[in-house]
Amino acid sequence: MKKIDVTAAIRKLYADEISEKIFDEVKKEIQDGIPEDLSNELASILFRHEQQTKKEGNVVSLQTKSSLLSTTPLGETELLAAAGSSLANWFSQPMVFAGAGFTLDVRRVLGTEDEVDVYLFPCNNELQNITSLMPYVGKTIQVLVENNESTLLKANLYVDETACFAEGSGKLSSPTEVGGIKGKISISVAVK
Repeated sequence: MKKIDVTAAIRKLYADEISEKIFDEVKKEIQDGIPEDLSNELASILFRHEQQTKKEGNVVSLQTKSSLLSTTPLGETELLAAAGSSLANWFSQPMVFAGAGFTLDVRRVLGTEDEVDVYLFPCNNELQNITSLMPYVGKTIQVLVENNESTLLKANLYVDETACFAEGSGKLSSPTEVGGIKGKISISVAVK
């Protein structure tokens, strides 16, 4: 006679029952179409995957636990040669991150040396959500603006409930901490 582990069999039945309930719940939820928040989250994940594959071809790197605690890229833009190498000039005009669908506007707070107000809004100025901000809706995020692996700006931004706008304040790095500013400027979210 074959021995049967009754506990394992009961656990398997229970797991199968739970799986079936979850599957039925999902089917009921999406029978009238995929909810907008789920659709937006999926669009955000697909956008980040697309950005990753553009950089590395068909190879998608798996994030390690340590890389999950660092930064998540939002976009990259080319700095115009006319911006010069002075830290005071790199943000004098709003920067368009066309691939990510937003514009970064940095404005110095009057009477301060390194404090700035920071705004992210859609490129075309219409009220549409910024796909790369969808995972952060209703949250305050830390944004890093970098050039040649030097951090130019750290800011805390609040992403509104529609992901159409983010605003906050931050601090510029001192000119002694940053070398010549040229080439590409990247923006990323520091994930804690």
